[in-house]
Amino acid sequence: MMSDEDESTEIEDTTTEGEESSSVYSEVTPGASSTTGSSVTTSETSRKTTSGSSVTTSGTSDETSTGTTLGTTTNTEYETSTGSTYGTTDSSFKTDSSEEESRGETPDHYQIDHQFLLPQDVLNLNARHIRAEDPHWILSPVPELITIIIKASKHLKGPGLQNLKANATEEQWRRISKYLPLTVPFKYTLPVIDDGIYWERQCEVRWPCSEIWRYNNNWKKMLIERIVQEAIEDFMPDSSDIKELEDFLKTFQSYFFRLQIKNLQKRDRIPFTVDLSSEDFDMILDDFVREPEVHTSFLDFEVLLGCLAEIKEFSFILTPSCLDSETYQLSITDFNSFLRGLRKLNKLERFRCSNGTASNFQLGILSREFIAHEFLKELNFSYNFIDDESCDPIGQLIMSSCPLEVLILKYNKIADEGAITIASALSVNKKLRKLDVSLNWIGNKGGKFLAKVISNFTHLEDIDISNNKLGPEAGLAFADAIKISKTIRSFKIAENRIGKEVGQHFSDAVAENSNILNLEIKFCSFSAEDEDFIHRVIIKNRASLTYEKYVTEQKNITASEYII
Repeated sequence: MMSDEDESTEIEDTTTEGEESSSVYSEVTPGASSTTGSSVTTSETSRKTTSGSSVTTSGTSDETSTGTTLGTTTNTEYETSTGSTYGTTDSSFKTDSSEEESRGETPDHYQIDHQFLLPQDVLNLNARHIRAEDPHWILSPVPELITIIIKASKHLKGPGLQNLKANATEEQWRRISKYLPLTVPFKYTLPVIDDGIYWERQCEVRWPCSEIWRYNNNWKKMLIERIVQEAIEDFMPDSSDIKELEDFLKTFQSYFFRLQIKNLQKRDRIPFTVDLSSEDFDMILDDFVREPEVHTSFLDFEVLLGCLAEIKEFSFILTPSCLDSETYQLSITDFNSFLRGLRKLNKLERFRCSNGTASNFQLGILSREFIAHEFLKELNFSYNFIDDESCDPIGQLIMSSCPLEVLILKYNKIADEGAITIASALSVNKKLRKLDVSLNWIGNKGGKFLAKVISNFTHLEDIDISNNKLGPEAGLAFADAIKISKTIRSFKIAENRIGKEVGQHFSDAVAENSNILNLEIKFCSFSAEDEDFIHRVIIKNRASLTYEKYVTEQKNITASEYII
């Protein structure tokens, strides 16, 4: 039997240095195991270190390496490194050997979901330097509230976006634009977000190779124009719901942008035909305009353009593959639908219908429709089949009250009679600033008449009559017109067989008129001396600030002139 004195001496000898460091706690639990793996249980009485103070135990038995169990006065047990257990009266203290396992046994009220922690906080969970009561206490500082709001904006659904912008600074709003999800509906983003990084992200996701220069380097304008164009061109009349397209287009109805339609999906349906050889024009026109037809090959243009009544620029150029397989033009019923829709565009300023999309008869109807228009400034009927007879409606439009400033009739079949019709209308018009009749069949007769009219015209600034059938007689008439006119700034007469004799007259005309800033005379059979002299005079005229102003004005006037 071992005496109480021997037992206390043995316990003092087995006290480790780790227990010395534990003396800072108010209640010390020795929990030290012997080298043989035995463990000791103590009572709530404080224990002294090996410096000589005695230790009182209440246990009656020791657990040796053979597995003998010691009695304990506590209810909590922890395993030592050897697998034996000891009791302790202080459940907040754990030995070094059991610390890793005890972390896995954290109480429920200490459990923290890592998905709500920032990345740096997750890393700091295993890198704490201070032992706090909360085992999951985070050392990293709490971020600023504005930083949390900015990063949380990537989960924004749309409502509240306007209030968020109103309370954010310019720099904060720029950061929010980087996080804002691209799935937010346009009805929330369009009124609030101006052109910038958000719309750039939208465009680059949809069109990686974005030709932003075609849209005046405006990402928001590019997105609106292209996404509306794709929605219209991808619409399937047989399977798609026109109501869904109508609701989508109404999102953009209050914005001014350019609408281009180049391709349309059509139904497999035989188009409705009517005999156009009848002389009863008024009755046919009534059928076009007033009676709705159901035999259309495309979508309902009246519904389509009715949703975009605010657009100012409209380009309608269909490819031959989506037109009538026999005429490669709009059918009667499709044109009727298109005309009804065009009437909805009351604020239209620039309109183009090219590539032979409409017949001459249909173009004549369009010209008469614009006679009473209050905003149309540019009309482009280039690359069609307009002949002399089809110039009559165009002449009526020129003489009307329509505020037309630019008329482009490039690449048609206009000959002398058509040129005379247009020139006669110009004698009445006081608003037209640009006339393009290049790539036509105008000869000396029509050229001389046109030259006589423009010599007295007080508003026309830009004339293009290149690539026609002008001869020396028409060349002399235009040389005299340039000499007299005080308003013409740009004159193009290239690729006409004028001759060397006319070149001298052009040299004299340019020398006397300092307002000429652009004169194209290539392939006109002028002598090298005359071409060189004309070129030097033009350079001298351009040295003034007047040319810079002229170039700026020209860019604004011909914004919708697309070259095919």
